[in-house]
Amino acid sequence: MIENMTVESENDVKKSINDMLTKAGYTLYRINNAPIRGKIFHGRKGLSDILALKAGEHALFIEGKATGKKPSDKQEEFLRLINSSKKPVGIWADSFDMFFKQYKDKIRIW
Repeated sequence: MIENMTVESENDVKKSINDMLTKAGYTLYRINNAPIRGKIFHGRKGLSDILALKAGEHALFIEGKATGKKPSDKQEEFLRLINSSKKPVGIWADSFDMFFKQYKDKIRIW
């Protein structure tokens, strides 16, 4: 460990990141992807804690950890996938046909 390094809790790390990005003009979304006792879990492990968006800038998926802690294997896998992906695409749909049309138009693979 680095001498005189400030030790921060996970919540402190996330709050500092949130404050900095908010001041920089990002819109932040907290992603709650943890199972809830007594509920069926429909998510996939590894999704980052925070999504930060700003027009004209990269979409940021941020995994906050307490000082000295590391992401889980699933979290690292997700971050590798994000970092190897092309630019983000936003789609909403109320049918598969609507989704597929937008997907084709925006991704242009078919």
